[in-house]
Amino acid sequence: RRLLQARRPAAATGVLYTPERLQSRATSRPAVASPAAASPLSCSTPDGCSKPGGSFTAWAAAPMVARVRTLKPAEVNTAIDWAEAEGWSPGLADAGPFLAADPGAFLGAFVNGALVGCISLALHSDSSAFLGFFIVLAEHRRKAHGAALMSAALSRAGGRVVGLDGVQEQVGRYEGLGFRRAYLNVRMGGPVTPEVIASLRAQSDSQIGVMPYEVGFIHALERFEEVGPLFPAHRPNFLRAWLGSEGHYGAVAFKTGILSGYGVIRPTRRGAFRVGPLFAADARMASALLVCLLSQVPVGTTVLIDVPEPNEPAMTLMRSIGLAPVFDCVRMYAGAPPVLDLQRTFAITTCEFG
Repeated sequence: RRLLQARRPAAATGVLYTPERLQSRATSRPAVASPAAASPLSCSTPDGCSKPGGSFTAWAAAPMVARVRTLKPAEVNTAIDWAEAEGWSPGLADAGPFLAADPGAFLGAFVNGALVGCISLALHSDSSAFLGFFIVLAEHRRKAHGAALMSAALSRAGGRVVGLDGVQEQVGRYEGLGFRRAYLNVRMGGPVTPEVIASLRAQSDSQIGVMPYEVGFIHALERFEEVGPLFPAHRPNFLRAWLGSEGHYGAVAFKTGILSGYGVIRPTRRGAFRVGPLFAADARMASALLVCLLSQVPVGTTVLIDVPEPNEPAMTLMRSIGLAPVFDCVRMYAGAPPVLDLQRTFAITTCEFG
């Protein structure tokens, strides 16, 4: 069993988001193509977003007590520490792949030189972005720092469709910004036991071949994700880092010689392991992949799997091996939701980066 450290990514170039820059970008920002009945990205309060009807420009013009800039790699680790403190269970090596996907994704709010809040806005493509890691330290809330962070993040998004996974109590605020509910992602959790492995074996297909991931599979995995698709953007930099990071164990599934699924398991900071993504043609293939992945961790270890609720066979499979809901997040989009193959998505990659 390996307990492994995250790699140190290359330093990111800092970008300072001044009130003038945000105001200029907000004024010229293209309208987001929203679904019917969706409002533009908006907020009526500088640090609340509890009511719709405001404008993005009003957010950008909110009092900017904090200085907002791109976080350096060491500061990104601080943001991930905060996510751990919030109970989100990030992985040990998450920082490296996140920065490989978008080196400028993480923004921080600073007061008198001290980091008081963070947010991430990952630019996955020219049309797709994902928002996460929105945290302001408790003693600095209700002081417009959250507004400064959100303004900077949405300004960075440009005209892209923006996704996020929001906790239930914050959904109203995100709706005030023009985000609309798509579906639930449910975190299922429980211990890995011999009975769990046996149950998965019984539910798998003997015609499916599963083997550990090797770097030679990367191009096939990239093509596999594009069919459906399983993710709204081509993400080669992220996949290479995600599958190659220390502590991350990948497994690939073949049927009739064709790569038809894969999954990744990684350690978290408190000893649990998270599975994600888990892409498979059906529940029998997902079971075969889980046998391989869960066999890598000690008996009794807690496993956490974020499952899209619309995939009923996935939810049924998780319950059949004794996993129970830990919490859920609402997947939301500002703009037209991407068309994704949720029936082959037995676990999303992350709630933080999409």
